[in-house]
Amino acid sequence: MDNNDDLPFSTQCDDERMLAPLQSTPLERIADAVSIGRITVDDVVFDLGCGDGQVLSKVNELTGATCVGYELDDELIATCEERFRDNEMVTIRSSDFMDASFEEATIIFIFLQMWSIYLLEDKLLAFIGKGKRVVSYMWHFESFDKRKDVSVATNEGKTIFVYTRVD
Repeated sequence: MDNNDDLPFSTQCDDERMLAPLQSTPLERIADAVSIGRITVDDVVFDLGCGDGQVLSKVNELTGATCVGYELDDELIATCEERFRDNEMVTIRSSDFMDASFEEATIIFIFLQMWSIYLLEDKLLAFIGKGKRVVSYMWHFESFDKRKDVSVATNEGKTIFVYTRVD
């Protein structure tokens, strides 16, 4: 989808630090991401721009994986903190993931705008170079698709993309 007018949500962000507007990932797509991304209890899943924590909640429920969400919006952070108050397996970080280390993650989940994905490409390519996976909802990395050292798996509807490094 190159034309943002065709998207089922707004592409506008009120805060220049935000790389995508709030739009929840559908629960069935989260289940697809868990399956295609081979997410297990042994993983540490980072959700970049976690919003209200829906992805974190469902991934943790389905797999028992440790989940870490990055969010900048104070109201959404408060919502997440309340939602996960009694769940030690889910943590919310009130910080800009552009400056974050992904060292402890085994999987990074993203549902961002295409323009913001371009800002992350180099960082994510280095991340998957360590044998880890990137799971993207809606958008694929065109530059990754052209590389022979990166493998991509997708669901039937081509809305979930899982990137790994080929050895």
